[in-house]
Amino acid sequence: MQIKSGMMSYAIAYLSGVLLVQQLNTLPSWTCWFASSFVLLLFCLSLIFLFNYKAAVYQIPAFIIENTSLIVHILLLLLAIIVSIYNAKVQLDYRLSEQFTGKDIQVTGYVSDIPVKTRYGQRFEFEIKSARLSGPDQQQEIVLSRFPRKVRLGWYYGSRVSAGDYWKLLVRLKPPHGFQNPGGFDYEAWLFQRGIHATGYVRQSALNKPEKPSLGIHRHVASIRQQISFQIDEYFKLINNKATDLNPVSMIRALAIGDKSSISKEQWEILAATGTSHLMAISGLHIGLASLFAYVLVRRSLHGFVLKLIPAQHAAVCGGLIMALLYAALAGFSIPTQRAFIMLSTIAWLILLRRSFRPSDSLGSALIIVLIIDPAAVLSIGFWFSFCAVAVIFISIVNDDSRPDAKGSNDRTGQSSDAVTALAAVNSLIYSLYVKLFSIVKRWLRLQMFISVSLLPLSLFMFQQVSLVSPLANLVLIPYVSLLVVPFILIAVCLSFVSITLSDMFFGLSAMFLNFIWPFLNYLSKLPFSTMTNAVSLVELLSCMAGFLLLYTSRSIADAIVNKYFFTRSKPVLLVCITLASFFLILPIFITSRHTVNEGEYSLTVLDVGQGSAAVLQTKNHILIFDSGAKYSDRFDAGSSVVIPYLRHIGAESIDLMVISHGDTDHIGGAYSILESFPETEIVGQDIHLLKVQDKR
Repeated sequence: MQIKSGMMSYAIAYLSGVLLVQQLNTLPSWTCWFASSFVLLLFCLSLIFLFNYKAAVYQIPAFIIENTSLIVHILLLLLAIIVSIYNAKVQLDYRLSEQFTGKDIQVTGYVSDIPVKTRYGQRFEFEIKSARLSGPDQQQEIVLSRFPRKVRLGWYYGSRVSAGDYWKLLVRLKPPHGFQNPGGFDYEAWLFQRGIHATGYVRQSALNKPEKPSLGIHRHVASIRQQISFQIDEYFKLINNKATDLNPVSMIRALAIGDKSSISKEQWEILAATGTSHLMAISGLHIGLASLFAYVLVRRSLHGFVLKLIPAQHAAVCGGLIMALLYAALAGFSIPTQRAFIMLSTIAWLILLRRSFRPSDSLGSALIIVLIIDPAAVLSIGFWFSFCAVAVIFISIVNDDSRPDAKGSNDRTGQSSDAVTALAAVNSLIYSLYVKLFSIVKRWLRLQMFISVSLLPLSLFMFQQVSLVSPLANLVLIPYVSLLVVPFILIAVCLSFVSITLSDMFFGLSAMFLNFIWPFLNYLSKLPFSTMTNAVSLVELLSCMAGFLLLYTSRSIADAIVNKYFFTRSKPVLLVCITLASFFLILPIFITSRHTVNEGEYSLTVLDVGQGSAAVLQTKNHILIFDSGAKYSDRFDAGSSVVIPYLRHIGAESIDLMVISHGDTDHIGGAYSILESFPETEIVGQDIHLLKVQDKR
């Protein structure tokens, strides 16, 4: 019973243990799990020992050697369970206790991220270094081991703060809470993943004052990011850039320092409709590009003396890794950049050790390291998209059956004329360049289509919609942004420490390129077939992905069967059978799985929108919306964040009627977003004439 597996198999075992913990309603004691896991491991080893016909008392060492792979899988599964439980308990210990909820607390620390401007003030993340209860006659020091280390604060009508600033603030906090709705965004899980264990606001008090900063690398990195942000804002204010469709400031900030807060709701909708959201913020792709640029630069510019001391490839790998680290720091070490840096570090380590490795082994190693460092990463949508996308690329590379580049077969060596020989050489060079270019374009088209199609079921499962124009948009945008926009932004960021004038020039060039390509994205997003909406279950997701994998590897599977059983004449039949099987596995996601009720019955769902109300009444053939929740800002309202995701979750394609009880903002606030997504909806109720006025507000 010998099992031979690669690192990816071990990574899947570890991932299974992490996912198992995520399914628990309550966390058991991790010490109990440690003891239980040890007993379970002994039980599994006993079963293997009993069912192995070669096993005997004197053969136990050989038995263990033969089943090492299986034992490692079991150990990794149990280790993942223990580590995940321990990590979750540590994180929950930092969650704000009820004894501190709603009380005045004096905290000292620094602003750990770039503040976001709101209609009435600003919102920012705050890293706490000390805290104490504040009262009329007492001040009690709080032990930070049982208190949030990082909080998310709003400061209304207060002093302007910047990233890296050290402050003493009087705050009121509450435990994290998000809307609990099917298909909606899990805000509480998002806060948990970012290590934010309380939210609140700064009270108006004379105690709020800046403090003398303390030493800390994170504070200085945040301060540098803030300085670059100020530089970008000042430059575009100076040139009075007021584009109607695209504000380049928001995109430049997102690509330079990872600050996506200024990207407008309309811009996000265009990016989502074209499947290009990942290109307009620092992601794994951009970290990889920065590392590649540094790799090429170092390798081409090394002096001969240095090459005698260290191999050129090793020096270039180290240079690329340092560049990736610096770019990830500029993004505030966001979770996507952390994953990208870990993956690059894993590959760099294997190269420096001069070990040959398969792509799947490097991906599996990175997956295990990411989950060991942060088991909560599985809560992130980006985690699944990034690792699945890389896995798809590796599968495409490994199974690439494209032929080698064609070579010219015409040999004109018999021609003695120098002119004819030169002409033939030129023609041969042009032809070889054409063949090489054609091969690159063909591979790129094939890879992009394969990635888009393979990630389609995952998009439907996560967002209940997918962009159908994303293959075309990414086919153009990925090389465009990677080769024209990102390099200029990287140069501008580097020059910002040397010459502000030169830095502004490169920021202006990158903005020009973004303005040039934006109408193309806007056009694609307005196409009637740009998106497909459908609710996909977990079973349908797994079935579809298995179908895509089976379809893509059908020739390899058929060849393996033919080679093993010598069914040479049956190969066409095998291909047809495998193809049909894959189509049957893929088919369920294209069948609308709308949640319907029986004839004569109805379903009433009251949605969680915080203050206000919103409900969905559904019969077999009709859907009615009663109220639409509140509008909290220009970028966030209950209509777009709660009602519409729920409608996608149940597979609703239209709304028959929307009823507004009255014109208070917590009842009509989300109506505009709903009408924008479902323009044919009829609306009745009180004060609906205020809808346009409320939106302009």
